[in-house]
Amino acid sequence: VGGVAVLDNSVSHVGNYGIWVDVASGGATISNNNLATIGNIGIYAVSIAGTTIGGNTIDYASTGVFADHTGATRVLDNSVTNTGGDGIDVQFADDVSVNGNTLSTIGGNGILATTVGATTIANNRLDHVTDDGIDVTYTGNAVVVSGNTLSTIGGAGIFALIVGSTTID
Repeated sequence: VGGVAVLDNSVSHVGNYGIWVDVASGGATISNNNLATIGNIGIYAVSIAGTTIGGNTIDYASTGVFADHTGATRVLDNSVTNTGGDGIDVQFADDVSVNGNTLSTIGGNGILATTVGATTIANNRLDHVTDDGIDVTYTGNAVVVSGNTLSTIGGAGIFALIVGSTTID
């Protein structure tokens, strides 16, 4: 693992961020962590090229996973439950894959992708989401939303606004 690795930790009853990695040279791997009762964001990754956030369990957080200004970002096989806000939020990113995640009892959007390019959102399971299941807004080219399973969604199942070349299957 190059760069920063945050692996196999249990974090609970934290007032702000469960795990926060900011400006990591050489990328970041945030995997197999258990986070519970987090006052703000469960996992926050910002300004990192080459980020993998995978196999984590997040229960009770304001937002589950937030990747901001990242590139070559993989959000894979995470379990996010009981958030007050979004389950997974990716903003200002390129070359992103949000794949194989399970989200339930989400107080905001299930998956929000804003101002992204070259992004795949696939094979995720979303259940009991207050707002939109998958919200793709202000995207560039090569955005694919495919193979997701959504149920009990309060807003739109899949919402796309001002998008470039986007495929929704």
